[in-house]
Order: sequence, then C-alpha cells, then structure tokens
Amino acid sequence: MLRSNPTLAQMKQHSEECAIKYKAMSCLQNGVLDVIFTRIMACETPKQAWDKLKEEF
Repeated sequence: MLRSNPTLAQMKQHSEECAIKYKAMSCLQNGVLDVIFTRIMACETPKQAWDKLKEEF
C-alpha cells in the first residue's frame, strides 16, 4: 500500500509488486484443472490460493 505523496521509485516498486502478484495468481489459476480452479477462484491473493491448494492436496 502506498503512503500519501509517494516518490516515483515507491510508485514503481508498488506497481511491480502488484504485477508480480497478478502474474502469480494467473499462473496458479491457469495451471489447475477446472474442478480445482473452482476451489481457489474466491482467493484474493496468490498466498491464499497456494495455502488452499496445500490444505486440500
């Protein structure tokens, strides 16, 4: 989360971190069967999805 009045470097870092999370979640969702996907589709973060997969398998 960005603070008020972030520097350009902070904005760039935040943007990169968001992109990494998006890519990780996309890889998890695309790498599983549809039956398994329905179990992780409600997860909001890659960590939540990964933990759900570990819990079930």
